[in-house]
Amino acid sequence: MDSSKAEEFAEVLSKPIRSLPYDIPGQTFVAFEKPEGVPAVDKFSNMLKFIVTKVDPTTGETEDDGVEDEYQLEDLEVVATDYMLKVRVSNFRNAWESMGDDYKLIMLFTNNCIMPSSIDGLKNFATNDLYIF
Repeated sequence: MDSSKAEEFAEVLSKPIRSLPYDIPGQTFVAFEKPEGVPAVDKFSNMLKFIVTKVDPTTGETEDDGVEDEYQLEDLEVVATDYMLKVRVSNFRNAWESMGDDYKLIMLFTNNCIMPSSIDGLKNFATNDLYIF
């Protein structure tokens, strides 16, 4: 896993596969750490690098040193939603009220237009000819 594009992340641990016989699935892992308190978003490019060796079917021993090869995998993108956990809220009003005043912002909006003149404007618009260009 190439983290050169993902500068905010630091590689902590890598567990490669020592041997992977033909037609048998395997797993490898790479662990990264993100900075504390930063919702880091980035992209990792993935390259599977391996050595192909011939194996003697009777003894199971490798016949040569092998040939290095690599296979490009899909990029892995870490986005903001990766840090969010979907939680079902059965009663939104109770959940909202339990959050406390630190998480609330109340704003009052008013409409400063004068109602009669707005209605007159709509009437005038409706009675005039409509031109479409």
